Amino acid sequence: MLKISLSFDPEFEPSAKDPLGDLKFCDDRGQILVRDTYLDTWFAALTDACRRLLSVNRVVRELGEPGDLIIEKLPDGRLRLNFGDQSGSVESLSDFGAEVNRATDLFLGTLRSFPDFDETYFPRMLKSITEWKYGDE
Repeated sequence: MLKISLSFDPEFEPSAKDPLGDLKFCDDRGQILVRDTYLDTWFAALTDACRRLLSVNRVVRELGEPGDLIIEKLPDGRLRLNFGDQSGSVESLSDFGAEVNRATDLFLGTLRSFPDFDETYFPRMLKSITEWKYGDE
């Protein structure tokens, strides 16, 4: 079962406007670890991938990192995730969507606790994360 965990960079003041940190995708077969990245960019990409995988079998996202995030539907219904030389898998799109929803809720809840969070300051990227959840289609 896929588990997405996140941590904000402890070397910087927590910031809702520039949320830097690490992401980790773990399953029984592998893990993907992304360090020192903009978490909002990743959550926007994951949300978009969930939406697009409803109608296509492969999503490629450039994230300004070394390598693209590639998510593919396999013939048995599983999803394969690749980022650079790291890979992982998920049992199904519904499992992936549920975990993206859970991790996104955690991310947004944490952002709301930061001193610089302001409901009126919602960059377009964050808005796309909050306006759609897997299962809403």
